[in-house]
Amino acid sequence: MNGSRNMDDEEYIRMMVYMPDKIGKCVDALAAAHFSDPDMKSYFFAYILRLHAIDGATQKDLAEVIPFDKSRISVVVNQLIKLGYVYDSGRGRNSSLHLTEKGKKAYPECRSFLDLLAEEIFGLEEDGIEIRRINTEFNDRLDRLLEKYKR
Repeated sequence: MNGSRNMDDEEYIRMMVYMPDKIGKCVDALAAAHFSDPDMKSYFFAYILRLHAIDGATQKDLAEVIPFDKSRISVVVNQLIKLGYVYDSGRGRNSSLHLTEKGKKAYPECRSFLDLLAEEIFGLEEDGIEIRRINTEFNDRLDRLLEKYKR
C-alpha cells in the first residue's frame, strides 16, 4: 500500500469513530439554535412530546418510548420539573406527570425540532412520510446489529 492510501484509511477510521459524537454535537447545536428558551436541552423534546401525547404518564410510560434507563429518565424528569416544564401530581408509584403551561408552550417548538433533526442531520426534504421511512429503516438496521452482536 502507498502512503496516501494509509492516510485515507486513517481519516476514514477517525471519521467512523467520531461520527456518533459528532451527531450528538450537531443535535445539541441545532437545539441551541432552534429553541427560544436557552434552558431547553436537546433531549428534553422527546419528553415534552410524549407528555403532550399522554397527559398523566408515569416514568415507566416514558421508558417505553424513550430509550434511556430509568435512572436517566428520573434525572431528566427532575430537570424538567425544576425548570417548570413538567409537574408531578402524584408521588412514588402514583407518579403522574403533566406539562405545565410553559411545557405546553414549548410543545410546538419540540414538534418542529423533530422534523428539523430529520431534515438537517439526514439531509431529507420535508416529505414527512419519506423521512420517517428512511429513519425507521436506519433504526431497524441498528436494532438488528445490536441484536446480532449483543453479548
